[in-house]
Amino acid sequence: MIEFPVPGPAFAFHLDASQNGTLFVDAAGPGISLIEANAPPNPVDPDAITPDPVEFLSSCVAEGLFARWDMNGPEAQFEIQDTDVAGSRQTWRVTYQNLDPGVLRILANMLVARGLETLSITGDQPPQASFAPGDIPLPTHRPPDRFEIDYKMPAVSNRERSVLMTFHTEPSDAEHAQVIAFLDMWNTLVLLGAYPMDDQSPRDSGFIPEMATLAGAHAIVQDIDIAFACSEAAFVPIPSYFTHGNGKPIPLQKLTLR
Repeated sequence: MIEFPVPGPAFAFHLDASQNGTLFVDAAGPGISLIEANAPPNPVDPDAITPDPVEFLSSCVAEGLFARWDMNGPEAQFEIQDTDVAGSRQTWRVTYQNLDPGVLRILANMLVARGLETLSITGDQPPQASFAPGDIPLPTHRPPDRFEIDYKMPAVSNRERSVLMTFHTEPSDAEHAQVIAFLDMWNTLVLLGAYPMDDQSPRDSGFIPEMATLAGAHAIVQDIDIAFACSEAAFVPIPSYFTHGNGKPIPLQKLTLR
């Protein structure tokens, strides 16, 4: 299995992600059979079956969990054009537009967490260099202009974390459902190993979230009470979603991260 850190020579693509381009993702190993679309009808361990990481990441980009590489450019896109499975090997052809290169580091993390023996991500443009995914900075969020972020890292960061979203007005039923659906997507992103700590394998990364609940008429809280085994960058998609993503119309007043 690929261990941390992921080997570098198998990653070669042009980092000017504001351009349109195509990526070829090739992964092989026993974990390929545990991707939902490849799993047998009655798997021995149903809990081991996971979403397709490339397909899931495409959904996250479409929802706006990551800021665009060029904020004055078009919406970010990361779309699967075709995929092929042959035994324990799967390849994806993906087109992208205005994508933060750090999203590719997240993709590599999620794929490695599936249990792979080989992994490569290459582009259709002449690469600037071959490098390890860890050399690419993770996506960051742009400062919001319409809500406050209150962030404080606790003394013990590996448990009892929380996300509190306070709204200007009581969320409508549709807004409440949208926020809950977003939190489910964020939970899945982290649980798939997207944000390991610097000295941690993606396979050992993740957290155990509680069910998101109402905290008064104007607030929704997501608690993580048991374990938080990932980097602080795992919180970045939350302000990104409400600042630049599909959550922008929701009247968020304050985001409290503890």
